Amino acid sequence: MFTPPAEQMHSGRRRNSRLPRRRFDDAAVMTRARLNDQTEILANVGTFEFVIAPGGENVDSRWSAGIHAILHRDPDAPPLGREAYVMQYVHPDDQDRILELSRRAMRLGCAIDMHYRIIADDGVLSNVCEQLFEVTSAQTGRLMFGHLKNVPQPGAVLAARATAGSVAATLRAWWQGQGLSASAVQSLLETVDQLQQTERYRVAREMHDDFGQLLAAMKLDLCLLQQHVGTSASAVREISTLNELVDTMICSVRRIIGGLPPKAIEDAGLFVAFENLIESFTKRHPIHFSRRFVPPATRLDPRVELAAYRILQETLSNITRHSEATEVGVTASCSSTHLLIWVTDNGKGTLPTDLHKSGSFGMAWMRERIEALGGTVALESTKGKGTGVTISIPVRITSANNG
Repeated sequence: MFTPPAEQMHSGRRRNSRLPRRRFDDAAVMTRARLNDQTEILANVGTFEFVIAPGGENVDSRWSAGIHAILHRDPDAPPLGREAYVMQYVHPDDQDRILELSRRAMRLGCAIDMHYRIIADDGVLSNVCEQLFEVTSAQTGRLMFGHLKNVPQPGAVLAARATAGSVAATLRAWWQGQGLSASAVQSLLETVDQLQQTERYRVAREMHDDFGQLLAAMKLDLCLLQQHVGTSASAVREISTLNELVDTMICSVRRIIGGLPPKAIEDAGLFVAFENLIESFTKRHPIHFSRRFVPPATRLDPRVELAAYRILQETLSNITRHSEATEVGVTASCSSTHLLIWVTDNGKGTLPTDLHKSGSFGMAWMRERIEALGGTVALESTKGKGTGVTISIPVRITSANNG
Protein backbone atom coordinates (compact mmCIF):
# COMPACT_ATOMS: atom_id res chain seq x y z
CA MET A 1 0.00 0.00 0.00
CA PHE A 2 1.34 3.43 -0.96
CA THR A 3 2.04 5.75 2.01
CA PRO A 4 1.88 9.52 1.34
CA PRO A 5 5.12 11.41 2.02
CA ALA A 6 3.63 13.29 4.97
CA GLU A 7 2.67 10.04 6.60
CA GLN A 8 6.12 8.58 5.88
CA MET A 9 7.73 11.54 7.65
CA HIS A 10 5.33 11.30 10.55
CA SER A 11 5.96 7.56 10.83
CA GLY A 12 9.69 8.26 10.79
CA ARG A 13 9.35 10.72 13.64
CA ARG A 14 7.41 8.18 15.66
CA ARG A 15 10.03 5.51 15.07
CA ASN A 16 12.93 7.91 15.90
CA SER A 17 11.25 8.99 19.11
CA ARG A 18 11.65 5.49 20.42
CA LEU A 19 15.44 5.47 19.75
CA PRO A 20 17.86 6.07 22.72
CA ARG A 21 18.76 9.64 21.63
CA ARG A 22 20.84 10.49 24.69
CA ARG A 23 23.02 7.43 24.25
CA PHE A 24 23.41 8.19 20.55
CA ASP A 25 24.27 11.83 21.28
CA ASP A 26 26.87 10.82 23.86
CA ALA A 27 28.40 8.33 21.43
CA ALA A 28 28.50 11.00 18.71
CA VAL A 29 30.25 13.47 21.03
CA MET A 30 32.84 10.87 22.03
CA THR A 31 33.43 9.89 18.41
CA ARG A 32 33.86 13.50 17.30
CA ALA A 33 36.32 14.08 20.15
CA ARG A 34 38.30 10.96 19.22
CA LEU A 35 38.42 11.97 15.54
CA ASN A 36 39.48 15.50 16.53
CA ASP A 37 42.30 14.03 18.62
CA GLN A 38 43.44 11.90 15.68
CA THR A 39 43.30 14.91 13.35
CA GLU A 40 45.41 17.00 15.74
CA ILE A 41 48.03 14.27 16.04
CA LEU A 42 48.24 13.79 12.26
CA ALA A 43 48.51 17.55 11.71
CA ASN A 44 51.18 18.02 14.43
CA VAL A 45 49.06 20.60 16.27
CA GLY A 46 47.57 20.83 19.75
CA THR A 47 45.72 23.14 22.12
CA PHE A 48 46.40 24.38 25.64
CA GLU A 49 43.56 25.74 27.79
CA PHE A 50 44.49 28.05 30.67
CA VAL A 51 42.18 29.48 33.32
CA ILE A 52 43.72 32.74 34.55
CA ALA A 53 42.82 34.36 37.87
CA PRO A 54 42.34 38.16 38.06
CA GLY A 55 45.90 38.56 39.33
CA GLY A 56 47.33 36.86 36.23
CA GLU A 57 48.24 33.48 37.77
CA ASN A 58 47.40 30.24 35.94
CA VAL A 59 44.99 28.31 38.24
CA ASP A 60 43.88 25.49 35.92
CA SER A 61 45.13 23.88 32.69
CA ARG A 62 43.96 21.38 30.10
CA TRP A 63 45.92 19.87 27.21
CA SER A 64 44.58 18.29 24.05
CA ALA A 65 45.84 14.97 22.71
CA GLY A 66 47.91 16.84 20.12
CA ILE A 67 49.97 18.54 22.84
CA HIS A 68 50.80 15.18 24.44
CA ALA A 69 51.82 13.85 21.00
CA ILE A 70 54.07 16.83 20.17
CA LEU A 71 55.80 16.52 23.55
CA HIS A 72 55.94 12.69 23.30
CA ARG A 73 54.30 12.74 26.72
CA ASP A 74 52.27 9.92 28.28
CA PRO A 75 48.64 10.59 27.21
CA ASP A 76 47.49 9.77 30.76
CA ALA A 77 49.92 12.22 32.40
CA PRO A 78 48.22 15.26 33.96
CA PRO A 79 48.66 18.66 32.27
CA LEU A 80 51.16 21.16 33.66
CA GLY A 81 50.63 24.82 34.42
CA ARG A 82 52.03 27.34 31.98
CA GLU A 83 55.28 28.10 33.82
CA ALA A 84 55.88 24.43 34.64
CA TYR A 85 55.42 23.59 30.93
CA VAL A 86 57.95 26.24 29.92
CA MET A 87 60.54 25.09 32.47
CA GLN A 88 60.14 21.40 31.61
CA TYR A 89 59.83 21.46 27.82
CA VAL A 90 61.06 24.76 26.36
CA HIS A 91 64.74 24.87 25.38
CA PRO A 92 66.80 26.55 28.15
CA ASP A 93 67.96 29.33 25.79
CA ASP A 94 64.31 30.21 25.02
CA GLN A 95 62.81 29.87 28.51
CA ASP A 96 63.24 33.45 29.77
CA ARG A 97 61.75 34.95 26.62
CA ILE A 98 58.73 32.60 26.55
CA LEU A 99 58.08 33.06 30.28
CA GLU A 100 58.07 36.84 29.87
CA LEU A 101 55.78 36.76 26.82
CA SER A 102 53.43 34.26 28.51
CA ARG A 103 53.15 36.37 31.66
CA ARG A 104 52.47 39.46 29.60
CA ALA A 105 49.71 37.73 27.60
CA MET A 106 48.08 36.34 30.75
CA ARG A 107 48.32 39.64 32.60
CA LEU A 108 46.94 41.80 29.77
CA GLY A 109 44.76 39.26 27.94
CA CYS A 110 46.46 40.10 24.63
CA ALA A 111 47.24 37.76 21.73
CA ILE A 112 50.91 36.88 21.20
CA ASP A 113 52.64 34.76 18.53
CA MET A 114 55.75 32.91 19.69
CA HIS A 115 58.37 30.78 17.97
CA TYR A 116 60.64 28.62 20.14
CA ARG A 117 62.25 25.22 20.61
CA ILE A 118 61.04 22.35 22.77
CA ILE A 119 62.76 19.20 24.03
CA ALA A 120 60.27 16.33 24.14
CA ASP A 121 60.19 13.60 26.78
CA ASP A 122 62.23 11.27 24.56
CA GLY A 123 64.87 13.97 23.98
CA VAL A 124 63.92 15.05 20.45
CA LEU A 125 64.52 18.75 19.77
CA SER A 126 61.77 20.46 17.74
CA ASN A 127 60.82 23.94 16.55
CA VAL A 128 57.28 25.06 17.34
CA CYS A 129 55.10 28.11 16.84
CA GLU A 130 52.36 29.03 19.30
CA GLN A 131 49.55 31.59 19.33
CA LEU A 132 48.39 32.49 22.84
CA PHE A 133 45.08 34.37 22.97
CA GLU A 134 42.08 35.15 25.19
CA VAL A 135 38.80 33.33 24.49
CA THR A 136 36.56 34.98 27.08
CA SER A 137 36.83 36.86 30.37
CA ALA A 138 34.80 37.70 33.47
CA GLN A 139 35.34 39.37 36.82
CA THR A 140 36.56 36.06 38.23
CA GLY A 141 39.23 35.60 35.57
CA ARG A 142 39.75 34.72 31.91
CA LEU A 143 40.04 31.68 29.66
CA MET A 144 43.03 31.60 27.33
CA PHE A 145 43.96 29.18 24.58
CA GLY A 146 47.40 28.33 23.25
CA HIS A 147 47.48 26.83 19.73
CA LEU A 148 50.78 24.94 19.27
CA LYS A 149 52.11 23.70 15.95
CA ASN A 150 55.18 21.57 15.38
CA VAL A 151 57.38 23.01 12.63
CA PRO A 152 59.53 20.17 11.22
CA GLN A 153 63.10 21.12 10.38
CA PRO A 154 65.56 19.23 8.15
CA GLY A 155 67.91 17.13 10.22
CA ALA A 156 65.84 17.42 13.39
CA VAL A 157 66.83 13.88 14.37
CA LEU A 158 70.42 15.05 14.57
CA ALA A 159 69.59 17.62 17.24
CA ALA A 160 71.38 18.06 20.54
CA ARG A 161 69.52 15.04 21.94
CA ALA A 162 69.02 13.00 18.78
CA THR A 163 66.85 9.87 18.80
CA ALA A 164 69.63 7.57 17.60
CA GLY A 165 72.13 8.74 20.19
CA SER A 166 74.28 11.83 19.68
CA VAL A 167 75.37 13.67 16.57
CA ALA A 168 78.94 12.65 17.31
CA ALA A 169 77.90 9.00 17.60
CA THR A 170 76.03 9.16 14.29
CA LEU A 171 78.94 10.79 12.47
CA ARG A 172 81.42 8.38 14.06
CA ALA A 173 79.38 5.36 12.96
CA TRP A 174 79.05 6.66 9.40
CA TRP A 175 82.73 7.53 9.03
CA GLN A 176 83.81 4.19 10.47
CA GLY A 177 81.49 2.56 7.97
CA GLN A 178 83.49 4.29 5.25
CA GLY A 179 86.61 2.49 6.46
CA LEU A 180 88.29 5.42 8.26
CA SER A 181 90.65 4.73 11.14
CA ALA A 182 89.84 5.73 14.73
CA SER A 183 92.41 8.56 14.64
CA ALA A 184 90.98 9.91 11.37
CA VAL A 185 87.44 9.81 12.81
CA GLN A 186 88.55 11.71 15.92
CA SER A 187 90.31 14.30 13.76
CA LEU A 188 87.15 14.80 11.70
CA LEU A 189 85.02 15.18 14.84
CA GLU A 190 87.40 17.86 16.13
CA THR A 191 87.17 19.65 12.76
CA VAL A 192 83.36 19.60 12.94
CA ASP A 193 83.55 21.09 16.43
CA GLN A 194 85.88 23.87 15.28
CA LEU A 195 83.61 24.71 12.33
CA GLN A 196 80.57 24.84 14.62
CA GLN A 197 82.27 27.19 17.05
CA THR A 198 83.55 29.45 14.26
CA GLU A 199 79.98 29.77 12.98
CA ARG A 200 78.60 30.43 16.47
CA TYR A 201 81.17 33.17 17.01
CA ARG A 202 80.22 34.77 13.68
CA VAL A 203 76.53 34.70 14.63
CA ALA A 204 77.29 36.25 18.04
CA ARG A 205 79.28 39.08 16.43
CA GLU A 206 76.52 39.79 13.90
CA MET A 207 73.84 39.73 16.59
CA HIS A 208 75.81 42.29 18.59
CA ASP A 209 76.50 44.54 15.59
CA ASP A 210 73.02 44.34 14.03
CA PHE A 211 70.34 43.43 16.57
CA GLY A 212 72.09 45.17 19.45
CA GLN A 213 72.32 48.49 17.60
CA LEU A 214 68.78 48.28 16.21
CA LEU A 215 67.26 47.54 19.62
CA ALA A 216 69.22 50.38 21.21
CA ALA A 217 67.91 52.77 18.51
CA MET A 218 64.36 51.49 19.02
CA LYS A 219 64.66 52.08 22.76
CA LEU A 220 65.80 55.66 22.16
CA ASP A 221 62.97 56.33 19.69
CA LEU A 222 60.39 55.05 22.18
CA CYS A 223 61.76 57.38 24.86
CA LEU A 224 61.50 60.36 22.46
CA LEU A 225 57.98 59.31 21.43
CA GLN A 226 56.90 59.11 25.05
CA GLN A 227 57.88 62.76 25.52
CA HIS A 228 55.55 63.84 22.69
CA VAL A 229 52.36 61.89 23.39
CA GLY A 230 51.23 64.12 26.22
CA THR A 231 48.97 62.70 28.90
CA SER A 232 46.98 60.23 26.81
CA ALA A 233 46.60 57.24 29.13
CA SER A 234 46.17 54.69 26.33
CA ALA A 235 49.20 55.97 24.40
CA VAL A 236 51.38 56.01 27.51
CA ARG A 237 50.26 52.48 28.33
CA GLU A 238 51.02 51.18 24.83
CA ILE A 239 54.46 52.83 24.77
CA SER A 240 55.21 51.40 28.20
CA THR A 241 54.26 47.94 26.95
CA LEU A 242 56.53 48.36 23.90
CA ASN A 243 59.36 49.50 26.19
CA GLU A 244 58.96 46.34 28.27
CA LEU A 245 59.05 44.20 25.13
CA VAL A 246 62.19 45.91 23.82
CA ASP A 247 63.86 45.48 27.24
CA THR A 248 63.02 41.77 27.11
CA MET A 249 64.47 41.49 23.59
CA ILE A 250 67.66 43.30 24.65
CA CYS A 251 68.07 40.94 27.61
CA SER A 252 67.49 37.93 25.33
CA VAL A 253 70.10 39.08 22.81
CA ARG A 254 72.63 39.76 25.57
CA ARG A 255 71.95 36.38 27.15
CA ILE A 256 72.33 34.52 23.86
CA ILE A 257 75.55 36.35 22.97
CA GLY A 258 77.00 36.01 26.46
CA GLY A 259 76.07 32.36 26.72
CA LEU A 260 77.79 31.24 23.55
CA PRO A 261 80.79 29.20 24.73
CA PRO A 262 83.41 30.72 22.37
CA LYS A 263 82.86 34.21 23.77
CA ALA A 264 82.41 33.13 27.41
CA ILE A 265 85.55 31.02 27.34
CA GLU A 266 87.67 33.28 25.15
CA ASP A 267 86.93 36.37 27.24
CA ALA A 268 87.38 34.93 30.74
CA GLY A 269 88.77 31.41 30.62
CA LEU A 270 87.14 28.04 31.23
CA PHE A 271 86.68 28.20 35.00
CA VAL A 272 85.17 31.68 34.96
CA ALA A 273 82.87 30.42 32.18
CA PHE A 274 81.94 27.53 34.52
CA GLU A 275 81.02 30.09 37.19
CA ASN A 276 78.88 32.09 34.76
CA LEU A 277 77.14 28.92 33.59
CA ILE A 278 76.23 27.91 37.15
CA GLU A 279 74.96 31.43 37.85
CA SER A 280 72.66 31.23 34.84
CA PHE A 281 71.22 27.92 36.11
CA THR A 282 70.81 29.41 39.60
CA LYS A 283 68.65 32.22 38.20
CA ARG A 284 66.36 29.84 36.29
CA HIS A 285 65.95 26.96 38.76
CA PRO A 286 65.10 26.68 42.49
CA ILE A 287 68.26 24.69 43.21
CA HIS A 288 71.17 25.55 45.51
CA PHE A 289 74.49 25.18 43.68
CA SER A 290 77.77 24.88 45.55
CA ARG A 291 81.06 24.88 43.69
CA ARG A 292 84.80 24.44 44.24
CA PHE A 293 87.23 25.26 41.44
CA VAL A 294 90.99 24.79 41.23
CA PRO A 295 91.94 26.30 37.85
CA PRO A 296 95.21 25.66 36.04
CA ALA A 297 97.91 28.30 35.91
CA THR A 298 97.67 28.48 32.10
CA ARG A 299 95.00 28.06 29.47
CA LEU A 300 94.00 24.61 28.22
CA ASP A 301 93.70 23.46 24.65
CA PRO A 302 90.64 25.24 23.13
CA ARG A 303 89.05 21.92 22.13
CA VAL A 304 89.29 20.65 25.70
CA GLU A 305 87.87 23.90 27.10
CA LEU A 306 84.94 23.84 24.70
CA ALA A 307 84.17 20.16 25.32
CA ALA A 308 84.38 20.60 29.10
CA TYR A 309 82.00 23.57 28.98
CA ARG A 310 79.46 21.67 26.86
CA ILE A 311 79.72 18.60 29.09
CA LEU A 312 79.07 20.56 32.29
CA GLN A 313 76.21 22.38 30.55
CA GLU A 314 74.64 19.06 29.53
CA THR A 315 75.14 17.55 32.99
CA LEU A 316 73.42 20.47 34.73
CA SER A 317 70.60 20.40 32.16
CA ASN A 318 70.01 16.72 32.86
CA ILE A 319 69.90 17.39 36.61
CA THR A 320 67.44 20.28 36.37
CA ARG A 321 65.18 18.38 33.95
CA HIS A 322 65.12 14.92 35.49
CA SER A 323 66.64 14.58 38.96
CA GLU A 324 64.21 16.60 41.16
CA ALA A 325 67.31 17.70 43.12
CA THR A 326 67.44 20.68 45.48
CA GLU A 327 71.23 20.61 46.07
CA VAL A 328 73.95 20.32 43.42
CA GLY A 329 77.70 20.38 43.95
CA VAL A 330 80.24 21.09 41.20
CA THR A 331 83.97 20.50 41.69
CA ALA A 332 86.51 21.10 38.94
CA SER A 333 90.29 20.97 39.10
CA CYS A 334 93.13 20.70 36.64
CA SER A 335 96.52 19.06 37.02
CA SER A 336 99.35 19.03 34.50
CA THR A 337 97.82 15.97 32.84
CA HIS A 338 94.06 15.84 33.45
CA LEU A 339 90.99 18.02 33.89
CA LEU A 340 88.66 16.52 36.52
CA ILE A 341 84.99 17.46 36.92
CA TRP A 342 82.79 15.99 39.62
CA VAL A 343 79.06 16.81 39.81
CA THR A 344 76.78 15.50 42.57
CA ASP A 345 73.11 16.01 43.38
CA ASN A 346 70.61 14.91 46.03
CA GLY A 347 67.91 13.96 43.51
CA LYS A 348 65.94 10.79 42.90
CA GLY A 349 68.95 8.96 41.48
CA THR A 350 69.34 6.62 38.52
CA LEU A 351 71.12 3.41 37.62
CA PRO A 352 74.78 3.26 36.47
CA THR A 353 73.64 1.22 33.45
CA ASP A 354 71.65 4.27 32.27
CA LEU A 355 74.93 5.78 31.09
CA HIS A 356 75.16 3.12 28.38
CA LYS A 357 71.53 2.93 27.33
CA SER A 358 70.92 3.98 23.74
CA GLY A 359 67.88 5.92 24.90
CA SER A 360 69.83 8.09 27.36
CA PHE A 361 70.46 10.76 24.77
CA GLY A 362 72.20 13.37 26.91
CA MET A 363 74.45 10.80 28.59
CA ALA A 364 75.22 9.11 25.26
CA TRP A 365 76.22 12.46 23.74
CA MET A 366 78.41 13.26 26.76
CA ARG A 367 80.10 9.86 26.70
CA GLU A 368 80.90 10.18 22.98
CA ARG A 369 82.36 13.64 23.39
CA ILE A 370 84.55 12.60 26.33
CA GLU A 371 85.78 9.45 24.60
CA ALA A 372 86.61 11.48 21.47
CA LEU A 373 89.12 13.38 23.66
CA GLY A 374 90.53 10.21 25.21
CA GLY A 375 88.75 10.80 28.52
CA THR A 376 86.49 8.75 30.80
CA VAL A 377 83.16 9.25 32.56
CA ALA A 378 81.80 7.34 35.55
CA LEU A 379 78.33 7.48 37.09
CA GLU A 380 77.57 6.50 40.68
CA SER A 381 73.97 6.50 41.85
CA THR A 382 71.43 4.88 44.09
CA LYS A 383 67.70 5.17 43.54
CA GLY A 384 66.39 7.87 45.86
CA LYS A 385 69.86 8.92 47.06
CA GLY A 386 71.20 11.16 44.32
CA THR A 387 73.80 10.84 41.59
CA GLY A 388 77.49 11.56 41.12
CA VAL A 389 79.19 12.00 37.75
CA THR A 390 83.01 11.98 37.51
CA ILE A 391 84.69 13.13 34.29
CA SER A 392 88.39 12.96 33.47
CA ILE A 393 89.83 14.49 30.30
CA PRO A 394 93.51 14.55 29.26
CA VAL A 395 94.70 18.14 28.82
CA ARG A 396 97.07 19.99 26.56
CA ILE A 397 98.37 23.24 28.05
CA THR A 398 98.70 26.42 25.98
CA SER A 399 100.72 29.51 26.84
CA ALA A 400 97.78 31.90 27.46
CA ASN A 401 96.66 32.77 30.96
CA ASN A 402 93.43 31.31 32.25
CA GLY A 403 91.07 34.24 32.73
